[in-house]
Amino acid sequence: MCGRSAVLSELNGRLDARVMFIGEAPGRKGADRTRIPFSGDQSGRNFDRFLASIGLERSQIFITSAALCNPRTTTGANRRPTTSEVRNCSNFLKRTIELIDPRLIVTLGGVALDA
Repeated sequence: MCGRSAVLSELNGRLDARVMFIGEAPGRKGADRTRIPFSGDQSGRNFDRFLASIGLERSQIFITSAALCNPRTTTGANRRPTTSEVRNCSNFLKRTIELIDPRLIVTLGGVALDA
């Protein structure tokens, strides 16, 4: 996607995580900047509060996205990834799920669920 880096690294979490979260795509002000999924913006703060409310910490989980790069409009704003953008990342998502082999996968939104 326009030469932007994919957000997929050791910063995504534990390779032996029992719980995996799958989001839509990295946010422009968050993960696209910090390289850490759900961090550095309001979505990240909300996610951290959610984790705390269910008794989990980032150190216990793995987080990835249906689209690994931040999709943007021509003006630079975040936008929903297209079906083809999600499809382009689907092999990475499938392989990531196989490698992590979590007991539970939590999809965050319709794009992640459809991926």
